[in-house]
Amino acid sequence: MKTVDFIGGKVKIAKADGYDAPSSDAVFLAAATPVKENAQVLDVGQGCGILGILLAWRQPSIRVTGLEIDPELCKAAMLNFKLNKADGLSKNADITKCKIRETFDCVITNPPFFSEAPLSPVPQRGLARTQTVPLKTWLDFCLKRVKPKGNFAMLHKPAALPEILAAFIAHKMGAAQIIPIFSKAGQPANRIIVRAIKGSGQAVQILPGIVVHDGKAMTKAADAVLRDGGTLFL
Repeated sequence: MKTVDFIGGKVKIAKADGYDAPSSDAVFLAAATPVKENAQVLDVGQGCGILGILLAWRQPSIRVTGLEIDPELCKAAMLNFKLNKADGLSKNADITKCKIRETFDCVITNPPFFSEAPLSPVPQRGLARTQTVPLKTWLDFCLKRVKPKGNFAMLHKPAALPEILAAFIAHKMGAAQIIPIFSKAGQPANRIIVRAIKGSGQAVQILPGIVVHDGKAMTKAADAVLRDGGTLFL
């Protein structure tokens, strides 16, 4: 497996043969997810493990459990935990059948959200990006596994926001915060990060967004996250 550097080489991720390397989406989501010392973290749809590893890079005391339907990606995740000296476990699981009952201090997810598989000569790429489980089912699974006062964070398309907020209401998630991600200034957001706390009574907030590109160059704000390991906490 080839390795790809993240956060200026501070994190190294081995990608499975035939699969794409993780995108900047994962780096932004991890940067927006606070975790406390010794937190138990669940990463749903783990892929190669980058989200949990990026969280562990900031907070080495955490324990990450990842759920992933693709056994090859599970193998890659376990290799990446070892490569980055992170405390983690990857379980091969289908969330529509998974019987896990534990609850976690933090649940994080970057689910596939294309309605159709992108055209690709490599079948695994399309499978990794295509939504095969209804978003409501995915959210129900994730939110049931957040401890009281635990936090949840995800990245998705802006069009999914009404469904995400409806799930938050159903599962008593409060203090929801929305962070828009813009590919370029002056364009609609093409991604959103949404996070919330179980049992909080605080209202929804829309936080300042982040613009990724300024022409062909990376913006200073994006560069601070992607290369220097900055956070998106407020």
